[in-house]
Amino acid sequence: MPPSTRPRPLKPRNRTLSRKKRDNVSKPVKDTRQRVPKGKFIHPNDADKEVHKSDPEMIESTPPPIADVSSIKFSLSWSLLLDGVEVDSDSELLVLGQFNYRGFNSNAIKTMTRATSKARVEFEYIKGSATLGAKGVSKVSERPLTINDEEGWKKAESFVESFMHEKKKDIMLTMTLKYAKVCNDDDEQSDAEIPEKNKRNKVHLHVLQN
Repeated sequence: MPPSTRPRPLKPRNRTLSRKKRDNVSKPVKDTRQRVPKGKFIHPNDADKEVHKSDPEMIESTPPPIADVSSIKFSLSWSLLLDGVEVDSDSELLVLGQFNYRGFNSNAIKTMTRATSKARVEFEYIKGSATLGAKGVSKVSERPLTINDEEGWKKAESFVESFMHEKKKDIMLTMTLKYAKVCNDDDEQSDAEIPEKNKRNKVHLHVLQN
């Protein structure tokens, strides 16, 4: 068969698109939709419970437990003063709630009565004061306290307890009960009018320390 001389149909030439045309070609848009998980059925009566479970702001934080300080001991140093002269003093190791202030005050009056009977003078109560300190607490930072009755002692113990919760060591409460001599009419008599014999038998306040 003789070769065909009929021309073949011309194919379009592959041309490279310009940058402008390439930019105009739309790109496929990525599907950003997400699958929604199936919701849990909540009964209307349990709606409030679910809110409390899911809402973190509704969950109340549990406060830390309070340390037990009932067995921790502190030092009490006390003294009885008559016109600035120490009549009696002592120190004790105590726990909270152990000290009986009423009994202590009663014994303090008995001690002052015995001491002043030697000098034949009467006395009156002036003031009870105390300072609270601990290891590492400077003198400036010590707590001044007034203790004139059981309420005052309870207040002092509350400060001692606060020191214990702050984990302070060697807590010491120093308490002083101050008394003063009551002047009678006989005391107005001058030393010149007192017979020499009575002068020798006179008991001065400094002997109360013995």
